[in-house]
Amino acid sequence: MDAANVRHGSRTPRWLGASEKEEPMAERIGRHGWLTTARVEMLLRLGSSERWRYWLATAGASAIAVAATGDRLAAAEVVGEEEQ
Repeated sequence: MDAANVRHGSRTPRWLGASEKEEPMAERIGRHGWLTTARVEMLLRLGSSERWRYWLATAGASAIAVAATGDRLAAAEVVGEEEQ
């Protein structure tokens, strides 16, 4: 049994089709927890726009969509500051 098999607690390697049921819940949460953290951090970085934060949270936007929206908002703020 190699380290990858021991890590997810299955005799079938993940790349050979071990089922999600075989994987312990704590490991699934740990593996995807960074994505939830990234979502929250990106929502907080969107700045003072409560409307955008509410909309993104309500829509259940993916971390990639949140990051892209944050980049667009940040670029718009920079352009707005330069014009003043």
